[in-house]
Amino acid sequence: MPETAAMNARAPSRADLSAALAAVRKARSQLEELESGQERAREKSWAAAGDVETCQERLAKLQQDEQRRLASAYAQGESVDASPVPAADYALAEARKELKHIYKVESALAAEIPSAQSRLRDTQRNFQAELSQYVVNAPQYDSLCQAHKAAWTRLRSVRAALAAIHTALGGATPIALLESAQRSESLSTNVGASIDHEFVDSWAKAMERLSSDPENAKLPSL
Repeated sequence: MPETAAMNARAPSRADLSAALAAVRKARSQLEELESGQERAREKSWAAAGDVETCQERLAKLQQDEQRRLASAYAQGESVDASPVPAADYALAEARKELKHIYKVESALAAEIPSAQSRLRDTQRNFQAELSQYVVNAPQYDSLCQAHKAAWTRLRSVRAALAAIHTALGGATPIALLESAQRSESLSTNVGASIDHEFVDSWAKAMERLSSDPENAKLPSL
């Protein structure tokens, strides 16, 4: 068992990772649906508000024209047609009812979205925790940690050997050898640094695959 296994008595399985990732995707999908619904409701509320304004303007105009229409019809001895005001008033009431309903929908969505965002964050944190435990308990990760320790041991040993040679040669140590023994290179991975990019990329890509397809992803071996 790798040393890092002590970090968790029961390391998560690939199935555990897949279940945790499925929870993240479900939570993300629910949030996206709510946000999409909110956008649609916002557009509908704008349109409904416009409908209310149009109905108000039409009703106001009909009410202003109503007395004139009645007086004109009576003066000319014409029959008075049914007033269009009640229909316009009903249309306004319906438009207001629709706008009120959309406002309620917007309010419900606005109240639910923070909860959905919280659920997504919780599932993401859980997945990251599961992923972390899976990786640090993997034998490939333990091998990588052991290789790290061995690399430091090897580096210290080589420097000590160079120092021993320098001591044995006394003042006759070649300048090139002395500079080599005293050299201390940076551990920076910035552009230009001497690192095995293929090896680093193999782990970076493996972590990407593990984060998206735990069932089929594989960690690289040394």
